[in-house]
Amino acid sequence: MKTFDRNLHGGPYVLLYPDGTKITNIPGTEVPFTLNKYKEVVGKAYQRITLYICTAEDFFTSSQETSSESNSSDSEVIIMSPTSAEFNAADTLVSTTFVVS
Repeated sequence: MKTFDRNLHGGPYVLLYPDGTKITNIPGTEVPFTLNKYKEVVGKAYQRITLYICTAEDFFTSSQETSSESNSSDSEVIIMSPTSAEFNAADTLVSTTFVVS
């Protein structure tokens, strides 16, 4: 990613699913994550798949803050962004036809 975006600083980085959980396996399985396998499971075209990237340091810091605020030892990081709704809406295409007479 650093080749394409000069604003990225040194890693390491963590890939995240849209709900903010760290990517390790295909959801609901013990199969290690590959983009091709994930594409098959979710049934979306590559251009419709949304994943997020953050530094491992930010992920760890956020995880620590979340677990200190939670009573449960099973914590997950939720990342919210103003464009999440836009990404989720991309699954539905609206078509409008105009008839000119």
